[in-house]
Amino acid sequence: MVSIRKLKINKAGPFTGYWAWIAISLVVLFTAIIRIRLLHTPLERDEGEYAYMGQLMLQGIPPYKLACNMKFPGTYAAYALIMALFGQSISGVHIGLMLANAVTIILMFLLTRRLFDSLAGVVAGATYGILSASSAFYGQAGHATHFVVLAAVGGTLLLLKAIDSGKRSHLLLSGLLFGTAILMKQSGVFFSLFAVAYLLCVQKKANAVASRARFSNIGILLLGIFLPLGLTFLILWDAGVFNRFWFWTVSYAREYSSQIPISMAFRVLESAVSSVVGPAYMLWVISGLGVVALFLDKNARPKSGFVVGFSICAFLAVCPAFYFRRHYFIQFIPALAILAGVAVSSCRRILYNSKVPKIILLLPIAIFFAAFVHTVGLQKEVFFMLSPDQVSAVVYNINPFPEAVRIADYIKKHSNKNDTVAVIGSEPEIYFYSDRHSATSYIYTYSLMENQKYALSMQRDMIREIDEAKPTFLLLVKVPTSWLAVPTSKTLIFDWASQYANRNFVPVGVADITADHTEYVWGAAAADYSLQSTYNVVVFKRKGAL
Repeated sequence: MVSIRKLKINKAGPFTGYWAWIAISLVVLFTAIIRIRLLHTPLERDEGEYAYMGQLMLQGIPPYKLACNMKFPGTYAAYALIMALFGQSISGVHIGLMLANAVTIILMFLLTRRLFDSLAGVVAGATYGILSASSAFYGQAGHATHFVVLAAVGGTLLLLKAIDSGKRSHLLLSGLLFGTAILMKQSGVFFSLFAVAYLLCVQKKANAVASRARFSNIGILLLGIFLPLGLTFLILWDAGVFNRFWFWTVSYAREYSSQIPISMAFRVLESAVSSVVGPAYMLWVISGLGVVALFLDKNARPKSGFVVGFSICAFLAVCPAFYFRRHYFIQFIPALAILAGVAVSSCRRILYNSKVPKIILLLPIAIFFAAFVHTVGLQKEVFFMLSPDQVSAVVYNINPFPEAVRIADYIKKHSNKNDTVAVIGSEPEIYFYSDRHSATSYIYTYSLMENQKYALSMQRDMIREIDEAKPTFLLLVKVPTSWLAVPTSKTLIFDWASQYANRNFVPVGVADITADHTEYVWGAAAADYSLQSTYNVVVFKRKGAL
């Protein structure tokens, strides 16, 4: 094989050897301490979806058979693996997230060290570690974006190894990881686009690479990317769920992506950026200085194409459909981390070349450390002081995530394994906690409220599924964020649910959510309870099952 070696990667730099490994180990330990304290934080909706889907997979039920959503099934499989290893519980899910996060921190260190030096690697790992744990990004929750980044950073590191060594086995493995990133969430495709574009650019510069070898190398990378996707499609086809998978991930996803017009995109982005920058603005400033350092520092300049291209594609991964939700920005943190590493390393090198006193060489490191401590300090309550339930309340406000645990516990104690549950709302975590199957494949009701062509037919389909399943429990979730209704939303599901509940069920539980506490009422007392808040979850049990 003709080598596709590019410019040699400069591994030399300050703080090499075991000191760098000690430093990055301390970073991993520190972030683990934060996450261990938050292991029992109630799952939010996305986590509930992944956990329930993973639970079904562990029962031998394929995705999109009993429950559907528009995401690719990679994160469902990741949750299934995590729960097989650590248990089907809140803490089991979060232990898996903690380990995935620790591996990503180390990969960020190795990637940035390979590009620049060990100091840059440590700074990048520390930046990724603290930002990915930040509540500003909903980082304490096991979102799909954490797993996208894990696969994409691993794939990028292997891509550089393949370019440097000329080994096509590395290139194939790199492609497999990039393909896995897409399976975790469709937005991972932008990291694959970066990989293909970067490999093309490197080969174009390396005149020694023959045209046939160039196409061969690109083909191997693309083969690796498409193998996980093709294998997944075949498995879903064999399981008889491919049509439902295609509807949700392609047909409906196309409608979902058209909800926010381009004219509103900048306003949504502006609001999101202010939220994610706030608690870590000093680290964002340092990353901004990294952009300048890429072009001022002659040692960093040869890698500017890589860093700029990677950063652009990482930002594009945040952009699909222009929703700019905070956890989407987790995919941009690796770019911020690399730029922070460049800033600190380049500043120190510039000072070193200026022959300043040795004590001054510590200034860039000290400034970064101060920014790191400042970021931790702004989030000290979430990181070190509040209980897991309080963290959920602070981060997610009045969403019924702590309440879901108590509600599911009641359902589990008052039902049989084969009983089904219908949640009229978007709280799939209740299915997971209760270990009961949903009476409907619509585990989210957001799609029913959107201004899209399938909304009304989806409502009718959900009604039909519940009516046919005759669930033992029916839950009415009266929390706006569980629906995200808009003035143009169809109301058929609301009218039907109220009548259906009154006709076939009796109330056996209430979670009445106020600003400072939740009032729980169980059993016969629920029928006579007067709601104090407009935010509540009412639990009904079928009359014949009492």
